Amino acid sequence: MKSMGEPADDDDPGYAYLCVEPPPASDELEGTEDGVMEGARKVREAAPAEAADLMTALQDAYDRWRAHIVEQVRQGALDSDEVKSFARKVQQAALVQVNMPQGSANLKGSDYHDAAMKTAALVSVADKDATTEAVCERNPLLCVPRVAKGPSLDDAKKRGIQTKTVTIGDPKTGTATGEARTDVVVVFCPGVVRTNVEFGAQGKVALELGFASSRAETGTFIDAEVNSKAVADAVKRGKDLVGNPDAKIILVGYSQGNTNLYAFLRDKDGAWEDLRSSVIAVHDMHSAANGSRFADLAFAVGRYLGSDDAPSAEDLALLQALYKSEAQNWHLPEKTLETSSQDLRKALHDLRVVIRDVDKVAAPVMKKLGLHSLTEAELGQTLLKFAVSQDDLTQHFIDKGGLAAKAAAKFIKPLWDKITSSKAREALQKGLLHDMLLIYLDGGLRSLSTPYGGELMTDSALADHAAGVFILNSVGAVPVGREMELVPPSQRLNYIFFNDGGWDNDYQVALADQKLEGRLKNACDCYTQAIGHWGVAGVLVPVDHPATYFKDFSPPGLTRSALVTLGELGIV
Repeated sequence: MKSMGEPADDDDPGYAYLCVEPPPASDELEGTEDGVMEGARKVREAAPAEAADLMTALQDAYDRWRAHIVEQVRQGALDSDEVKSFARKVQQAALVQVNMPQGSANLKGSDYHDAAMKTAALVSVADKDATTEAVCERNPLLCVPRVAKGPSLDDAKKRGIQTKTVTIGDPKTGTATGEARTDVVVVFCPGVVRTNVEFGAQGKVALELGFASSRAETGTFIDAEVNSKAVADAVKRGKDLVGNPDAKIILVGYSQGNTNLYAFLRDKDGAWEDLRSSVIAVHDMHSAANGSRFADLAFAVGRYLGSDDAPSAEDLALLQALYKSEAQNWHLPEKTLETSSQDLRKALHDLRVVIRDVDKVAAPVMKKLGLHSLTEAELGQTLLKFAVSQDDLTQHFIDKGGLAAKAAAKFIKPLWDKITSSKAREALQKGLLHDMLLIYLDGGLRSLSTPYGGELMTDSALADHAAGVFILNSVGAVPVGREMELVPPSQRLNYIFFNDGGWDNDYQVALADQKLEGRLKNACDCYTQAIGHWGVAGVLVPVDHPATYFKDFSPPGLTRSALVTLGELGIV
């Protein structure tokens, strides 16, 4: 054998060890992922006149690949790389196809490829430094006509599945009636932002594919452990809707709705065993199940204003990112947010000192006022509740505490006046700081934070209960350069905050925090979609979030693409 650095030749017996194996012949690739990808490249590059025959061959290769994957799923290999690669490629192709302009389905070969590239650039290119060409090279199924058929009512009937006429939705906000299979029901789990009309379009799309649905009536800013009951109720209603207590369930979560559905699946108190055991699949959109750094910021702000403790390194980093964002995007009338926050922290500190002194000499009065023997954190939170509300602490002493409290009010008033005259308090009454402090002050909303998310998603009970559940996780982001199109003005500070903190984001949840692979065994993180956070669920924020912010994609598109993918996997 020749030494390293010397040219090798075919006669050298060691040459075989230095050679890369030649690529397999085309016929050896048939029915494999590589074979399908190779066939898709041929179709997308072909002239329209030549594409039909190539498309027939591609469909045949795809059907064989699909059959192999369905067998893998049947054997329980939900966590295999093969299954996940198939799922993410089919889901991404289906999402691009549902968002392409009308008439695109009739295009062939290179004509179809050109149209698909334009749509892919709008909805599928969100990873940092991604290009449309690279995305399409990674998944050539994007650039060829539809090969994934997905589930249909006719196919279900041919397999002997019973159907029933159902009406879904809410009479106040719109209903739809149609025929649905009785073996599987979709349950939608909304996020924190609620308009009570979300998931209407998604429910109609599910019904078109033959699936009845119900919606978990979770409330805005309610803890996930409480919301898990609402998910359980929605599962019961879905089963009742199709008249089948044994119907299987697909849970579809959006934003914090994913936290809610995983709290239901974890079933901390063992209350939902008969219901959660019916779940066969989950579709996550912009998952906040790992928590959001924005909620972490809310807790950092609350701790900073409500106590004398020096901020932790993590809290300080979050606060500095907020101040940097504010400097670029939102100025208070006279002082920066950082300076105003420092002034407010000092005023609240002085007020706590006075209240402690009053408590020493007038404990019965302070009991009446709800301010006796509070811990530092409790007192800080109580005063912040007054600060973010319209309530007057001085008047509270006068009205509720009797003569002794009226005397104490004289000491309280100058400090309270200082707090209420603070420019920072203007922000506490409305807007971003107000919203963050509501999160902090409602102790139940710990479930929005990343510490809670980490605890939930690594819980062994959740891992056990989700062992047979396939999880299709649609990750969403707003690419730099498109924020003016996809982020409404009221949310741009949030977007800047995430970017200044070094996190790619959808302006509510960091991209990395949306990913579930590595947390849950059967989770499949789909390719990142470039779509606005609330738009995916058809949620409109009344202030400044009109439909133009998601004009490039159809709100029910993710639901359709997910159900098509679950159908192709043989799960439904």
